[in-house]
Amino acid sequence: CPLCGGALDGGDPGCYRCARCAQAFPVIRGIPDLRPRPPEPMGEDVNSVLARFDHCSSEELIRGGLGAAGLPSDVEDLHLGYELLGEARGTERLERILRFAGDGVDPSGIALDIGCGMGGSTHALARRFQWTVGIDVSLVKLIVAQKRCQEAGLGNVTLICASAEALPFADGAFPLINATDVVEHVPRPGLFLREGYRVLQPAGCFCFNAPNRFNIFGPEPHVNLWGVGFMPRRWMPAYVRLFKGMDYTDKRLPSYRELRRMLRETPGSHYSILGTAIRRSSPRKGWKHRLAFRFPVLVTVANRWLKPFVPQYEVVVRKPR
Repeated sequence: CPLCGGALDGGDPGCYRCARCAQAFPVIRGIPDLRPRPPEPMGEDVNSVLARFDHCSSEELIRGGLGAAGLPSDVEDLHLGYELLGEARGTERLERILRFAGDGVDPSGIALDIGCGMGGSTHALARRFQWTVGIDVSLVKLIVAQKRCQEAGLGNVTLICASAEALPFADGAFPLINATDVVEHVPRPGLFLREGYRVLQPAGCFCFNAPNRFNIFGPEPHVNLWGVGFMPRRWMPAYVRLFKGMDYTDKRLPSYRELRRMLRETPGSHYSILGTAIRRSSPRKGWKHRLAFRFPVLVTVANRWLKPFVPQYEVVVRKPR
């Protein structure tokens, strides 16, 4: 139970009930809603995606959701490309994770994908692990992820609506944990780190990435706007609203210094932070890809010597045996 830590009884197919505090958590289209706050009534967006689930493809659901969000056209295109490249990005990320993890991760075990969104990285994990659990705070995104799993014929995935700050799992439950593009969205990133570490098995590996606030190689990745990270934090929402007409109160990209401080405050963990100037799964037409192809040494130099200013970080957290 995310509220009291008690065991959940799933005997009723329509809900889970806590044996300790008696709180009931509904199950919506096979997805348990284990968010710690009392679940809100299903909104219009949830009802809309449920109504279209059976006769639309996952790509149609994604396009429809982004179209209804009223985003600027450049931001909508950016988000659409991000979602459609989800599995390629997840596969690339999994390759890195397995290199980081070495022999400490058994693919016959269970992997956890925190903030799985519409399921791109979940797909990659499910193709390599015996079972994969994907969690996200957005029920709409999980329904789309369910559709993608259905289309791909993946039967070894469990999707749960839950908060990254209150994971509904026992201590030491997972040998491998992934979180792609999550830390900047959680209100309390330190709690996200502690919760991930709590449910990590001894000798396990918890890998996540973090877009850098002070990136000098490109615009802010969520709103496609240069200079956001170099503004004082209290000015950022007004700056984004002025130039993009978008809300920016729910994002907090960490700097390299902030990320190191958060990790130091996670007791007992061993961690490493790797700078990433460019990803192979990024769109291939940009100037960064052309430059990296012609002069690969520049990428190595940027990752090592310009670490406080690279676009993002790859973080590996290990738990001692």
